[in-house]
Amino acid sequence: MISSAQWQQANQEFIEIALERVRFRLALMAGTDENLLAEDIAVLDRRLVAATERMPAPSAFHQLCESFRLTDFEAELVLLCAAMETLPRFGDLCAACQGDPLLTFPTFGLAMAALPNPSWVAVSPAGVLRKLRLIEVEGGLSLVRNRIRISERLLHFLLGLDILEPSLPFVTRCEPVDTPASAMALRLRDVTMAWVGHRARTMQIVGQNAERCFVEACQCIGLQPFRVDAVNLPEPIEEFADVWAREALLTTGALLVTNPEANLPAVTKLAARANFPLYLATSERVDLPDTVDTYLDPAPTAEVTDLWVRALGDKAGPLLGELEILSETFRLNPDQIQGIADLAGAAPDVRAALWDGCRAATRRRLDQIAHRIQSQMRWADLVVADDTKAVLTDIASHVRNRSRVYGEWGFGERNVRGLGISALFAGPSGTGKTLAAEVIAGELNLDLYVIDLSQLVSKYIGETEKNLRRVFQAAEGAGAVLVFDEADAVFGQRSEVRDSHDRYANMEVSYLLQLTESYRGLVILTTNMRQSLDQAFMRRIRFVAHFAFPEYAQRRAMWERAFPERVPMTELDYDALAKLNLTGGNIRSIAINAAFRAAAEGTPVTMGQIAIAARAEFAKHDRPVPEHELSGDGW
Repeated sequence: MISSAQWQQANQEFIEIALERVRFRLALMAGTDENLLAEDIAVLDRRLVAATERMPAPSAFHQLCESFRLTDFEAELVLLCAAMETLPRFGDLCAACQGDPLLTFPTFGLAMAALPNPSWVAVSPAGVLRKLRLIEVEGGLSLVRNRIRISERLLHFLLGLDILEPSLPFVTRCEPVDTPASAMALRLRDVTMAWVGHRARTMQIVGQNAERCFVEACQCIGLQPFRVDAVNLPEPIEEFADVWAREALLTTGALLVTNPEANLPAVTKLAARANFPLYLATSERVDLPDTVDTYLDPAPTAEVTDLWVRALGDKAGPLLGELEILSETFRLNPDQIQGIADLAGAAPDVRAALWDGCRAATRRRLDQIAHRIQSQMRWADLVVADDTKAVLTDIASHVRNRSRVYGEWGFGERNVRGLGISALFAGPSGTGKTLAAEVIAGELNLDLYVIDLSQLVSKYIGETEKNLRRVFQAAEGAGAVLVFDEADAVFGQRSEVRDSHDRYANMEVSYLLQLTESYRGLVILTTNMRQSLDQAFMRRIRFVAHFAFPEYAQRRAMWERAFPERVPMTELDYDALAKLNLTGGNIRSIAINAAFRAAAEGTPVTMGQIAIAARAEFAKHDRPVPEHELSGDGW
């Protein structure tokens, strides 16, 4: 609604004349004013036409008639009820017209007698006036004698006041967006405009930043955007649907239901009842009949980079290359980008603050379902074979440069599938697979999450896919490094299909591969049983890193790195320690246990304490203790 002072003044003049016209009609009918003539109503008619012509935009009354397609009788009935609420002594006129001093209010009987072109359909519960609660019926008298009253919301509307229905405090106006509409918002706008006339009245907006795209699209179309959280939908839902149908027409509004999965029964009933534009913001499509579905793709990297540049202002110049990587890695809405940029701009190290802000803003959902590892490990802490380390550095390089190769150089346009970066880390337990993932995540300045695949696999058909989908949906936009332990729990040799469970087990493999290939971050799968993996699966993994049992030289290097610099130690014989056939994980465990023993005894770490911890480590894994190694030279 136009809210300018000029429109307000003109609308006030119009409604005053319209209500005075209603009063004249009743006074003429009752004969309470001997000086009143039919010609006086004709004069008011001409004044009303002139007032209409002076309106800079349609009056609230004309908007009402147009939006609700009111007949002449319905429109006059609304004015009759409005006059009762605004004109002094109007109740006396109602009583005089009805010949009953107790009926000091409008009734259907009065309306049928006093207004032109009366219609019982218009006053029935199925008519627009009562169905959408434009008027309300009060009292326990007969239908023609019951009081009819205009809703407070509608009265405010006629008077030019844009006040949302007081009984809907859980419905809020969406904040306007002052940035140019994104490509996805324009696409949503086009889909919405094509949607007009479609028998479905519910659209699902599936993807990240659905609410912002909804607001931007509404602004492009000229709709007012409103939102409600599904958990706040009231019962009975049918009553809410009818009230909101009125609000949608009065405000030219569109309603977005967020979090529909949390109250799907109520959302289902609302969608079935809705005769107004209803939108659902979902991270994954929900199963509802007769919906139009729009899937939001990630905003183009260039578009997101431009948002970062505007948000950072003069601090963006030296960070342009970094901003492109941020835009490619994290999925953030403009409000999040502005908030992070504001905080980072005041930090001593803007680059580090940007990365920290992006990681913090996107990790909440994933923190709820996966274990995040915070590590300071770097390449110097990792002891692996040279060929394995070369594969690991290649992995980090691919993640770091994917924006240039896929975007700037155009490989993403040729390969619509398989843009995700996946790696398999295969080797015995303790050989450094998880440590290598920590190093890569630290090198890329990304969060690392470890997910136990064996915990996601379910014997119930379809549950494994649902569990996997939850993980990837939570990770979407966080740019995190995902490590799936126990990959052989899903990726073992695919069985011959003998029953439905075998068929679905093979489908689980394909589904995880599909999710892995579409994920914009790095996915690492680890296994202790390389030989058990299906070769068809192996062809779809980009990198395979083999973590062999460490040789003597590698074990010596691991022992040299096992104790932090601040640990007090006697002179250790690294040659003797390296003779123990242990993995890096075993060595780290022995080192920390020996340190605790030294702390308890109040001495520096000694070879003897390491020997005690080593015997315990061998026993823990049911391996024979190599006493000849632990009692030789150097111990």
